[in-house]
Amino acid sequence: MKKITFTLLTALGLSTAAFGQANVVIQAPLTDGSWSTLHAPSGSASAVYHRACYLVTQAELTGLATTNSIVTGFGFDFLNGVNAATAGSFSVYLQNTSDIAYLKGTNYATAIAPMSLNFNGTYNIPVSTGVTQTILNLTTPFTYTGGGIYVALDWYGPSAAATTPARYNCNTTDLTPTGGSYTFTSVGPAPTTMSLDVFRPAFLWQAANTATNEVSIESMYALGKVSKLFTAGHVITAELRNNSANALTNIPVTLTSAGANTFNDVKTISSLAAGATTVISFSPFNPTTGGLNNLSVSIPNDQDNNNNDAVWSQTVTCNDFAFIPPLAASSFTDGPGGFNTDGIYAYEFTPPSACNLTGVNMVVAQSTTAVGNNIVGVVVDLSGSILATTNTITITGAMLQTQQTMVFDTPFPMTGGTNYYIGVAALAGSAGYFVYPTLYPTYAIPNFYRGAPIGSALSQADRGYIAIGAVVNTGVTDITATATRTLFCKNGEPKTATLTASGLSTYTWTPGGQGASIVVSPTIAGTTGTGTVNYFVTGTDAASGCKSSALKISAKIIACTGLADNNSNGYAINVFPNPAVNGKSTVSGLVGTNVITVYNTLGQVVLNQTVSTETSTIDLSNQSSGNYVVKITDSNNESRIIKMINQN
Repeated sequence: MKKITFTLLTALGLSTAAFGQANVVIQAPLTDGSWSTLHAPSGSASAVYHRACYLVTQAELTGLATTNSIVTGFGFDFLNGVNAATAGSFSVYLQNTSDIAYLKGTNYATAIAPMSLNFNGTYNIPVSTGVTQTILNLTTPFTYTGGGIYVALDWYGPSAAATTPARYNCNTTDLTPTGGSYTFTSVGPAPTTMSLDVFRPAFLWQAANTATNEVSIESMYALGKVSKLFTAGHVITAELRNNSANALTNIPVTLTSAGANTFNDVKTISSLAAGATTVISFSPFNPTTGGLNNLSVSIPNDQDNNNNDAVWSQTVTCNDFAFIPPLAASSFTDGPGGFNTDGIYAYEFTPPSACNLTGVNMVVAQSTTAVGNNIVGVVVDLSGSILATTNTITITGAMLQTQQTMVFDTPFPMTGGTNYYIGVAALAGSAGYFVYPTLYPTYAIPNFYRGAPIGSALSQADRGYIAIGAVVNTGVTDITATATRTLFCKNGEPKTATLTASGLSTYTWTPGGQGASIVVSPTIAGTTGTGTVNYFVTGTDAASGCKSSALKISAKIIACTGLADNNSNGYAINVFPNPAVNGKSTVSGLVGTNVITVYNTLGQVVLNQTVSTETSTIDLSNQSSGNYVVKITDSNNESRIIKMINQN
């Protein structure tokens, strides 16, 4: 995991402690999204004997300093436990230290010689398919003196029943190049020489709680990307915990936005019991200026000021919506998620006001196993039923660690305040392929969901911030475009058409330049001189500065040697509606200059007009109801006869 990820987690101000009324539990070192089955007892048949020694630094143990604590419990944080009950003999050795780098070396006996034995007994590795934790009560409490702590582990599990080993959440970024050393073997005797490594388990430390005024901001949930074109605001929330051994009252919590958009809101927690948590929902925030918002949630100073604020960066754009922070695609590098066959990752999206979902974007994982597999953007419900899909993308090597956008053929309409689940489906492919990169915080993100295989009910994912976002259209930048004609004869007249856009303030045509209207003369190079010329137009809203999606007008150039050739090229002449409505019908599919003549049943001419447009109106509202004949004659004197019924 790159350093920028940990920097983000630190900036979030997330608490490393979970306090009860009598005890405090902190995680140190913090997990950075990495995990291992090798660096702590996992129940694996290849690690019947396991030994290790690690350093946890003073900077990582600040939560214990608040309580001036006696450590009474020690444990682990799991990505998943074992699949069957697994027990073994387990010893934990601890030692206070002033070391800021791992200096214990690789000889296990030498490493533990000055350390105290603080747990010696049976360790039952938890049975769990998902995130779980376990804390062992130390057989001998450990007096923490305020510095770092060395931890040594000794495991022997002769009757391991697990076929799926436990995966421990780890840290690989904060103590490099060496965080400790470890060794394991499947047969005895227990090895004594260890190997240096950067991996360290994310240990849990339990101690007596002596705090009387200690509150922490456990988490902050805010959008990483939001459109400035919504007409209503989005809600930012924060979770707070009373870490004191007593109840607290009247706790002010402040939300502030600085940068492109300023905002301030204060909520007061009237009462919070010891060890209790509460979620604060701030007043809706509706940023209308594009740029970067620096969001922060804060509480007043107390006994531990390291957990009194959380900060978050948010970009305000024209059409993006996502929970992921505004980071470069290369930042989403660790822990790619995927499936053995197929499946969906999605996030809960509640638009502040009505909009259309036009696309889904995702950063493709860095794993080469994604190459050659197919992904598609989806809207699903909690049952896993797919409501809408985008185009399908086949992943190439050039797409790895880049953002790809998938587009809906028809925009999916969404109602403001309604929950939708927007994500990406990885279609069935080679076994074990990974397409979803994530940015791991130190807690699960409640907005993200997983379903596998496709069609299965969604359940909350444990993948942190999945690099998926939505592309939305609020209607502010909608435009329309018309053309005086889109069919042209290769050698006929007229050779020009006027293209006109409307709905916004300014327009850009490609090709064609600037302006609400442009005159074009489409031509095709080559021997046939026939084909299609495409013109694209985008509009810009003066008030917001936002651009519309590009609209396409296609000009088709055909040979037009006669009406018969025109029809054979797929541009059949039609009269519609037929029968006429209130005496009026429209002739369509005209190319070049044509004469339209209408005869009644007596052979009398009741209408005669020469036109150079693609469509022309036949108006028989002053004629009696009955049967008529419409004759269209082109410039080559070729004709087509169509029977028409007039109804007035």
